Amino acid sequence: MHGIIQRVFPPGSPQNLNKYQYEYMVLATGDGYAQVPLHHALKADDYGAPDEFSDEVLEAGQKVLVACLRDFSMPFILSAVRNSRKPTDAALGHHSRRRFNAIEVLVDKDKNYSVRSDSGPNVHVKTSSVILDDSAGERITLDRVAKVLTIESNELSVIVKGNASVQVTGNVKLSAAQVDADVKGDCTVKAAKLKADISGSAEISAGSKATVKAPLVDIGKGLAPVVTTLTHPVDYVTGIPIQGVPTVKAG
Repeated sequence: MHGIIQRVFPPGSPQNLNKYQYEYMVLATGDGYAQVPLHHALKADDYGAPDEFSDEVLEAGQKVLVACLRDFSMPFILSAVRNSRKPTDAALGHHSRRRFNAIEVLVDKDKNYSVRSDSGPNVHVKTSSVILDDSAGERITLDRVAKVLTIESNELSVIVKGNASVQVTGNVKLSAAQVDADVKGDCTVKAAKLKADISGSAEISAGSKATVKAPLVDIGKGLAPVVTTLTHPVDYVTGIPIQGVPTVKAG
């Protein structure tokens, strides 16, 4: 028989007899178009195993197909009758499309899977990529073909409770308006070659001794040669040993 759900009784309702799953009152159409009220109807489950179930709560007004196991006192809702205002889209071809509570799940003819919410966020698992999109400008794209992970975000926050290790076998390019690095402990940088090109001023502040070890140190781009006690041990005019100064200012 087919019918229309009239009332819904959750397990905690006084009118729910089994206190275990939802019960429904269905007005069914029997032989000769007779209207038969079916009380305490249960929805059939897809699995029936101790640790597997399928909860899909129906609402009043939905059209359903009902069967009675023995008589009208044991009705079961087997499935529903399509009642959507939207006809099936023939252009989608071989596909599966389910909509529940403003969430739509689609598997298209090209074997792509997508989940869309009416509020905006959507997920796409395609044969070539995986896309997580909030429909408001933020997106994460994993390109399976190009092997590229792209994160588009207004702001990125990464919180690591323990240690973090990042290994890049290729090159790394960082472009930012401003970079602030706050290291509580030691900071070690190892490189075959280190170059800092600063268009403005540069400042290095050390709480204790700062040491620069190199066979050659260039300061001032040749504008003012730097004289040391090794290159110029004595004043060549007076013969007095030259004393080193605590600070050096080039230019």
